[in-house]
Amino acid sequence: MVAQTKAKAKDREHALKVARKDARTLKKLLPLWSKAAGAQIAASLAFLEEDTSLALSELDQAITGFQEENFGLHEWCARFQKARLIDPAGDSAESIKVNRWFEEHGIQNPEAMVWVNTPGFGLSLS
Repeated sequence: MVAQTKAKAKDREHALKVARKDARTLKKLLPLWSKAAGAQIAASLAFLEEDTSLALSELDQAITGFQEENFGLHEWCARFQKARLIDPAGDSAESIKVNRWFEEHGIQNPEAMVWVNTPGFGLSLS
C-alpha cells in the first residue's frame, strides 16, 4: 500500500512536470492560439496548486488569445472555468452568459465539453 501511494505521488509529479514544460513550450510558439493553449494549461496547473489568482490571470490570457484567433469553443471553455472559479454557484451574470453561449451552440453537456477542452480543472491526479 505504501509503495502504491509513493508510485501514485511520483506519477502525479511527473505528469505535472510534463504539463508545466508543455505550457512553457506552447507560450513560446508564434501562433497566438498556441500561447493561449499554454496559458490554459498554466491555469489548470495553478488551479491544481490552489493558486486561484494565477489561474484567473492565465485564464484571462487564454480567453484573449483564443478570442483574437477566433477559437470560439476554446475561448468559451476558458470563460466557463473562469466563471466557475469566481462564482462556484453559477449565479453570476457571467456564468449565465457562458451557459447561454453553450446552449445557443447546441452543446447539451457543457461540463463534458469544458472537461475535454480545459483539462485539469477539478481533476485529481492523486
